[in-house]
Amino acid sequence: MDPMGGSLAARQAPPSRGYDPSVLVVVSHPELEALPTTLRGVMPELRFDVSASRDDGLSKLEVGHYHSVISDARVAEAGEYSLIKCAQTLSCPVPIVVVEKNRDSAVLSRVLAHGAFDMIRYSLRGTEAAEVVRRALWLYHLRLTIYNRRQRLETLRRRHAESSVKTAVHTIHLLQRTIQHIAEADLLCERTIQQIESSIRVLQEICDHFESDARECALRTARLL
Repeated sequence: MDPMGGSLAARQAPPSRGYDPSVLVVVSHPELEALPTTLRGVMPELRFDVSASRDDGLSKLEVGHYHSVISDARVAEAGEYSLIKCAQTLSCPVPIVVVEKNRDSAVLSRVLAHGAFDMIRYSLRGTEAAEVVRRALWLYHLRLTIYNRRQRLETLRRRHAESSVKTAVHTIHLLQRTIQHIAEADLLCERTIQQIESSIRVLQEICDHFESDARECALRTARLL
């Protein structure tokens, strides 16, 4: 298994919209094992998979379809941040939320700087911790929307290119009306591509700002521990 998620993770398609939201919880500290039960009590719509080690978490992340990952900070830091790197190399990157347990602000700051999205303070009540998870899920769904629109854009571009080739080969045999229809369809396809490109840029800006703001807030909190 590639410790950074490798080619398998890079090729893995994200879950479709039909999947129930699922969260992978990777914890090595015994006191954190109750976290999934706590969250399940306030977020019954979610499915939680629990891993007791980084290696098991990496294996599940590579083959599963998760919308977010919750990990204690030291597991997220282990193996040169391999859990974070694996989540980032998926076709649709999965946000990592880290759990603060021992007020280790240095570790928290490092994992946040290396790409963890947000943090859950161990002292938080279930409802407060759930809000952090909901932010991560919202970010994932935003990323998934961007991913799906990019996929649609690639399909449109491919069809556009194929249509242009066919038109060049068969123009001599086409009636004027057919040519006009093809030109109109071609123009519509170009406009659709431009609209999707514009929406992707807007969504990407929203995604980047949201992620940056959440991470900066978590970093400020970590420095105060």
